[in-house]
Amino acid sequence: MSRLVALARHWRAARTALSTLGHLYSEDSEALDALGGLTDEEVRAVVRWATNAPGMTIVEIGTLFGLTAHELSEQVVVGRVIAVDDFSWNPFGIPPDVHEAFTRRILRGTKVEIVRMTSAAWRENAKEVPDMIFFDADHRYEVMKKELEWAKAKGVKIIAGHDYGNPNPRFGVTRAVDEVLGPPDEVVGMCWMKKG
Repeated sequence: MSRLVALARHWRAARTALSTLGHLYSEDSEALDALGGLTDEEVRAVVRWATNAPGMTIVEIGTLFGLTAHELSEQVVVGRVIAVDDFSWNPFGIPPDVHEAFTRRILRGTKVEIVRMTSAAWRENAKEVPDMIFFDADHRYEVMKKELEWAKAKGVKIIAGHDYGNPNPRFGVTRAVDEVLGPPDEVVGMCWMKKG
């Protein structure tokens, strides 16, 4: 009986992985965007912002599949890249443990440290202040406001994130950034940056 249970569990994981791969290789740009959400232009901007202070610690809140963290670890001379995510959401409905394992596999061999926890838990337990933080997790106004207030109070040198100007009414990034930090120093696509 235990073999049947194990087979069923692996079958669900395999079916989810195959479904995900189908999305990854589809020609649907929305599915491709779901892999990390940043355009090539946005990734280049985030890497450029990060290179302003070589040797620093960069934290990405909301790593999804780790593509932005991977770029930062490969293209920027940094002390550390920390990817924080609780793996509770992804566009393909992959179970959290499978999602985390998939992301760890993508980031294998990089300098990225994966921390599985919520943004609130990470901020509460942070033992060091990062030099740069990139927010791309919960985009609701109330959550973003708390994250930005924390980063500002801690003196993070470069505060950045995604979905500035996103017209989706559920997203409160623009309002939170403007209220807490003032207008960004630079916006590329929907990525924004403010120097602390």
